[in-house]
Amino acid sequence: MNAPGAVDVVRDGDWLVAAWHGEIDMTNAEALQRHTLGSMHNTDSGLTVDLTGVSYIDSVGIRSLLAIRRLLAARQQRLFVIVPERSVLEKALDLGGVPAVIPVYRSMATAREDR
Repeated sequence: MNAPGAVDVVRDGDWLVAAWHGEIDMTNAEALQRHTLGSMHNTDSGLTVDLTGVSYIDSVGIRSLLAIRRLLAARQQRLFVIVPERSVLEKALDLGGVPAVIPVYRSMATAREDR
């Protein structure tokens, strides 16, 4: 069994980077969402959620990403998601419609280029 979800947040200029880790499911997705959003400032241009360290995400975790997107859009802030190539998360995120509404990047470097 993998570790439960955790989040590390760091500032990158006027962006917040939240690196989620472990398994993201109904037991921890809302707490990760609250912690991530609670770290945002009104003056931030955006948020990058890095899912590189995530080994599993369920529908509640996907709903948390979509809820973050809705809130940031209302505040005119941007959201990017990092999902490495051939990640075990790709299929779940695709089925959840994430790439249709949130820009998905393969690395932090490529995400930074679009800020």
